This record gives sequence, C-alpha cells and structure tokens, in this order.
Amino acid sequence: MTEIKLASVRATGRKRDVNMVSSQARLERMLEGESRIRSCRDHVALANTAISSFQNFTWREKVTQWCYDVADHLSESREVVYVAMNMLDRYIAVTSAEAFSDKVAYELAAITSLFLAIRVSGSNTLEVPDLLQMSRAGMQVKDIVSTGTAMLEALSWEHKLVTPTDFIKAMLSTQASMEHLKAVSILELSSYMVEISVCDQYFVGIQASKVAFASMMNVLKRNELDGVTSSQFFQCIHDATGMSPDSPEIKAIAARMKAVYCQSEESSNTNGPHLISDFDDESSEVAPISNSLQLHPDFQIITCETHYVSDSQSSCLVRPMTPCPEEASKRARLN
Repeated sequence: MTEIKLASVRATGRKRDVNMVSSQARLERMLEGESRIRSCRDHVALANTAISSFQNFTWREKVTQWCYDVADHLSESREVVYVAMNMLDRYIAVTSAEAFSDKVAYELAAITSLFLAIRVSGSNTLEVPDLLQMSRAGMQVKDIVSTGTAMLEALSWEHKLVTPTDFIKAMLSTQASMEHLKAVSILELSSYMVEISVCDQYFVGIQASKVAFASMMNVLKRNELDGVTSSQFFQCIHDATGMSPDSPEIKAIAARMKAVYCQSEESSNTNGPHLISDFDDESSEVAPISNSLQLHPDFQIITCETHYVSDSQSSCLVRPMTPCPEEASKRARLN
C-alpha cells in the first residue's frame, strides 16, 4: 500500500513537471506569435509612431469607456475592446494622425473598429444598424461600411491578435499547484489592470506580453500565492519569456499602470488615500471632449467628467477610467 502511495505521489509530481514544461512551451510559442504579428507593417508603424502627436488623449478615454459599455451590453468578452482599440491605433498610424484630428472622423473610425473587432474576435453576430442604435454619434450605415472597407485594406489580417489577457492566462497556467480560486482572483484583478491600460495613451504600441507581465506584478505585490513565492513565480515566467520584474522597462510600465489605477473609480471606492505617481496629466492639454459618442439613452452612459476624491490626508485626481462590470465573470475566464 505504501509503495502504491509513493508511486502515486511520484506520478503526480511528474505530471506537474510535464504540465509546467508544457505551459512554458505555450508561452514561448505565444511570444513567437507576438513577434510575427509585430513584424507586420501596420504594427511596425504603430510601434514607431510618436505618442505625443498620435491622437487626442481624452477622446481615447471616452471612446474606450463607450466600447466597454457596448461589450457588456452585448455580453462580449472585454478583450474585444483591446482588439478594437489596437485596430484603431494601427489604422491611425498607417493612415495619418492629422486626418483624425477631427472628432467626427475619430469617432467613425472607433465605431468601425469595434464593429470589426466583434465580428473578428467576438462571439456576437453584430450588424451595423444594431451598433449604430447604441450610439448618438449620427453615423450612417454607409459611413461604417466605407470606413470598414478602408480598414480591411489598410491593416494586416494574417495573424490573430494575442491580447494581454491571453498572456495572463498562459502565465498562470505555469503554476499547477496554485489554488483555482486564487488563480481566478489574480486573473480578474490583472485583467482589470489591462482594461485600464487600454484607456491610457501611454500603452499604445507596447507589447501585450509586457502589459500582462506588468499587470501581474502590480497584483502579486498585494496578494500572497499558495505554495509558491512571487519571486519563484516570476522566475518561472522569466525562464520562458526572458522578462524580469527588475527590468527598467517593465518597472516603468507597471508604475504607469498603478498610477492610472489610482485615478480609476474602482480605486476611489477604497478607503485609503490615493497617491498618484508624478506623471504629466496629458488630458489637461487637449481640447474638451465631444459628448456625441455615448450610448443611446436606453443604455447606461458613462461620463468622462473629472472629479476629485478627498480625505484627511490627500486630495487627488480621479477619473472613471473604465466601468467595472457587476459580474466579474464578464471580465475574463480561465480556460
């Protein structure tokens, strides 16, 4: 009986080792896929575009919030918004940033990007008229069709876009001994960090893998892991990806993400003081945002007004960076 038990333990240990190797190999394949995607001309153009002159910072935040509302209403995965904004960013990069200085052109491209993202990466058979009913932007079907045709011709479609959440799931899969509920909690919190990054211009063009890694850094600093330390976890990820929490680039991404999180409504609901890192406030230098791109009155409207949260220790800028869904399952699921 003892021999059988020992054999079972050894077999289980070998199974975990195999699973870890398999998960690391999956991560390596995903990185190779990401590298191929980023070698396409539109992705190269996006990576080489100067952020400071790319597009209106405040418009982007408003558009992203609207996209999350639409995705929630359609019961789509929120990852579809990352895909949509990536399409929008690449389209602007390969066309002309100046052509989108007009808010109407920007809104049209944004609505079209969301439509294409849902049709390409989502599960919903969305039709153009249905999407336009959720907007008061005054667009017509022919406008979406025309812009969509231009985007199909301008962008690369050879490879499926890998999202930060895809990488988060793959990174978590390397920890076979992690309790399932803990893994789900880390996934949800990390995914929320990713959602916030989509709203912020700083993250345009940054690799999805690095956004994922930085989001998990921020989350794991505040969460204990079961049966493994954070350093062991990141060493495992480093072995497969080469990314390290000590990298100056990763630290900068994580710091920016944390700062934007501190400005989000979800953070403002906590009791402690919200200390914002010393980043420039880009939104103060752009023109006031148009109110035309918002949900139809029958749907929830998320405003983009800036307000302040004060306590006895600090007063800080708070922006509703992204609506938090009532059901966490809308955000992401472990495979």
